[in-house]
Amino acid sequence: MRAKDQQIFHEPSGRRWRFTRAIGAFLGVAGLVLIAALLYDTVTPPHLTPPALTTSARNLRGAAPPHAVGEPRAAKIAAAMADAPRYAFYVNWDDNSFVALKRHARELDVLAPEWLHLANAAGAISVDDPIKEQRARSWIAENAPQLALTPLINNYDGASQTWDGARIGGLVADPQARRQFIALVVAALAQHNDRGLNLDF
Repeated sequence: MRAKDQQIFHEPSGRRWRFTRAIGAFLGVAGLVLIAALLYDTVTPPHLTPPALTTSARNLRGAAPPHAVGEPRAAKIAAAMADAPRYAFYVNWDDNSFVALKRHARELDVLAPEWLHLANAAGAISVDDPIKEQRARSWIAENAPQLALTPLINNYDGASQTWDGARIGGLVADPQARRQFIALVVAALAQHNDRGLNLDF
């Protein structure tokens, strides 16, 4: 045989091939064992040793089941919520507020619409939007007369679009301004027979 036709790793006795085949068989068996072990761990739940409890079963015998503890309290809360008056806020600047009012007015007891503002530190008040207010009042009178109105008054300045804290400071510091403020608010509520006022200062 010529040198260029001879195999580099050729061994006439075959010992190297038998050794390589044995190694391959061993690795194949080891791989199968590893895969079987992984599958076993996946499908078999772990065995957990229960902790040693210091409380004896005799002490737990008279205990109420967990669900029975919360049921009376939940029932009381549900009953209180059913009897509680349902309040809602209302604003002129969002037309969705009027849509929501028409949809849920019969489910409400009290409505707090943002209809009034503190106009200055002297105690004057201003109406937010007389046209939209009258629209809401007319609809309520015709469709939800049981709904009590408690207009909300705040210190928002629509011209500057800011909350004017100085007006509140001046109002609180001046007795005459406070008296005028109270008189104007009472007159505004009496004009429409409103049930109260929400003071949002």
